[in-house]
Amino acid sequence: MFTKWKTPISNYWFIAFPIIILYTFSSRHSITLRTESENVQYNFWDVGLTGVSDLYLIVYFVFPLFLMKTGQQLTNSFDYTHLIRWGSFKKWILHNVKGFSIFNVFLLLIWNAASFAAALGLPFSFQWSELSRLDLDGNDILFTLSNHLSQPLYALILQFLLFFLTMLTIQLFLTILYAITKSKRTIYFSIAFLYAVAILSFKVFPISFKWILLPNYLSLFHGAASFNSIWISFMIIILLFGIGLLALNYIGRDFRAVRHIFITSWPILLFAVIVCTGMVYHASLYSDETLTIWDIWILTFYGTTNDAFQILSLSFYVIAFMGFVYFVQLILQKQLTEMSHYSIIRHKSLLKWFNGWFLMIMWYTGLFLLSLALLLFTISAGFDYSFSLHVELQQDLPVLQVGYHYFVNGFLQIIFYVILVFLITWLTKDVMKSFVILLISILFMFPGMNPGAFIPVGLNSMGQLLTEASVYMISIQLLIAVVIEVIVLVYVLKRRDFMI
Repeated sequence: MFTKWKTPISNYWFIAFPIIILYTFSSRHSITLRTESENVQYNFWDVGLTGVSDLYLIVYFVFPLFLMKTGQQLTNSFDYTHLIRWGSFKKWILHNVKGFSIFNVFLLLIWNAASFAAALGLPFSFQWSELSRLDLDGNDILFTLSNHLSQPLYALILQFLLFFLTMLTIQLFLTILYAITKSKRTIYFSIAFLYAVAILSFKVFPISFKWILLPNYLSLFHGAASFNSIWISFMIIILLFGIGLLALNYIGRDFRAVRHIFITSWPILLFAVIVCTGMVYHASLYSDETLTIWDIWILTFYGTTNDAFQILSLSFYVIAFMGFVYFVQLILQKQLTEMSHYSIIRHKSLLKWFNGWFLMIMWYTGLFLLSLALLLFTISAGFDYSFSLHVELQQDLPVLQVGYHYFVNGFLQIIFYVILVFLITWLTKDVMKSFVILLISILFMFPGMNPGAFIPVGLNSMGQLLTEASVYMISIQLLIAVVIEVIVLVYVLKRRDFMI
C-alpha cells in the first residue's frame, strides 16, 4: 500500500515506549513530592495528562519523531510511475496524507499508553484531583486544563485530537510543497525550519506572538493558557487544514495566469499585509491591559491630534487611508488614459462620466472602511479583547460615537482626499503631482501645524475622540470642504465640456 513506508505500525517505533515511560516516571516523582509538600491528593490522570502535555517531551522528542517519519516518507514515496497510477497530484497527496494519519494515530497511541502506564497504581477517578486545582509553580498543565474542562477524560481526548490535527496539517503542507518542488533538499530544510520554530516558540519568542507559537497547537494546555480558550487552537488548525485541501485543486496546473495576476496585484497584496501587520502589532501591544475592542479601534487608527502625537500612529494612518487613496489614483490614471471622445460621447458629458466613476469609488470606500473594521474586530477577538459596550480610555465616550466617527467622518475624509486628487490631476494633467501634494498635506497633521483644523486633513483620526473636538462639527467641516470641492469640480468639468 505504501511505497517504502516500512509499514506505519512497524515495531521499530516501539522504541519510543520505554523512553516516554522513563520521562513520565520522573514527572510522577515530581508530582508526588508536590502533593506531599501541599498535603493534597492526586490521581491517575495527574501523571498521565502531564506525560501527554509536557512541552519538553513534545518539543525535544515526540515532535522530532513525527517530523523524521514525515521526511522519510515524502522523500522516498514520490515516483512518476505511482503518479501515473494515481492519475493526479491531488490523489497522490491524499494517498500520502492517509498514510500519515495511520502513523499519527499509531505513534499517538504509543505515547498515550506509555504516559498512562507510568500512572499505574495511582487512585483512579473520573474527576479532577485536589492537586490539579492548585495554582503552583510546576503545576501549570493540570491547573490550566482543570480550569477549562470539567473532566480529565475530555482533556485527554482533546489533546489527542489537537496534536493529530496539527501534525496532519503540517504533513499536508509538506506533501504539497514536495509535489510542487520535487526537491528533497527543500523538504529537509522545511523540516529543520519547523523544528527550529518549535524550539524558538518554546524558549525565545514572547507570549505576545501567540498566533505563531507552535507549542500552542501541539499542547492543549499551552494553547488554552495563551488564548484563554480551548477552542481557538482547533479553529486555526482546522482553517489551515481546509486551506490546504482547497489548494489541492490547483497543484499541477499551469499557473501562468495566476502568476500574471500576482505580478499585477502585488502592490495591493503588500498593502494588505502591511495593514494586517499594523493591526496585529497594535492588538499585541496592549494585550496585557484591560481594554475593550473599542479602545483598540481608537488606538489602531489614532492618527494624530494637536494634543498628542506618535510617529507610528501617524505612519499607520498614512499607510491605511492615504494608501487606499493611492490605489484610487491608479484607477483614475487608467480611466484618464483610456478616455477618448467616444467615451465622452457615450456618457453625453464629462459630469455623467465622472458620476459613474465616482459612485464606484464611493462604494469601494465604504467597503474598504467596513473591511478594515471587520478585520480589526477579528484580530482583536483573537487577542481576547472584551466586546463590552464601553470605552476604557474615556468612560463617558459612547460606543456609537466611536462607530460614527470611524465610518461617517472616515468616509467624508477619504472622499475629500479622492476629489482633491482628481481635481489636481485634471488641472495639471499629471497624476503624480496630485499624490505629491496629498503627501505634503501630511505636514498639517503634525501638532501646531493646523491650528483650529482649518485645513481638513487627518480629521478622521480616531484620536479626535479623546479630545474636546465634536465629531459632529468635524462632519460639518468635512462636508463643507467636500461641497466646495464638488462645486469647483463641476465648474471645471462643465468648462471642459464647453471647450469640447
